[in-house]
Amino acid sequence: MTRGKKLKSYAAYKRNRQWEGEPFAVTFREWLLFQLPRILPIVCTVLTLALVILVPLGCRSIHKHLDAQTELLSARLMAVEENLDKRITETSDEIMLSIGETRGDIARLNAVYTSLLDAQKRRTLDSLYQEDFLPAKLREAETAFRSGRYLAANSLYKEITDLQSDNREARFYQYYALFLSNKGAHNNYKAITDAFSTLERSGYSRRELTETLAYIEAELHPGGGQ
Repeated sequence: MTRGKKLKSYAAYKRNRQWEGEPFAVTFREWLLFQLPRILPIVCTVLTLALVILVPLGCRSIHKHLDAQTELLSARLMAVEENLDKRITETSDEIMLSIGETRGDIARLNAVYTSLLDAQKRRTLDSLYQEDFLPAKLREAETAFRSGRYLAANSLYKEITDLQSDNREARFYQYYALFLSNKGAHNNYKAITDAFSTLERSGYSRRELTETLAYIEAELHPGGGQ
């Protein structure tokens, strides 16, 4: 057996060394170098098979992880979108409600302003009317009363008290003129008595008022004082 012959096993390698008269002391390195041409293809095959098996598994695991992360992100995005839509809807509703309330407030303010403006116009017109009308009407009533035209004076003073209900002087002359126009007209007594009694309760006092009430009392109840 020669050195150039290819040995197929470690045992053959050992026998070859012994036959050639060499002492047999093979190190691990020598053995590994001897076995490497046979081991290396096997290792490569095993590694290749491992890669063929593990890479798809790893890819599937990666794909599965990516799918899970994608679904999680999609769910979070959907939740954020729903929350955003809800907030937008709520905000829109609040804005519309605020706009409606503001429009209602504006309408009420416009109504109040219009009412105040109309009242101011009326007061202005009434003031202008009274400034021009009442003094002239009062002079006319006084003239009629002094001239003995008591029914005319009664009508003129009534026009004044219709405009100035708190004018006690005009109120007195209105009913005093009615009394003087016909002292015996009993159908006027109640209106005159009511008006004069109201004036007295308000603190208004005149000699003619007291005398008129005494006259009416005597007419209605003759001999009542006896």
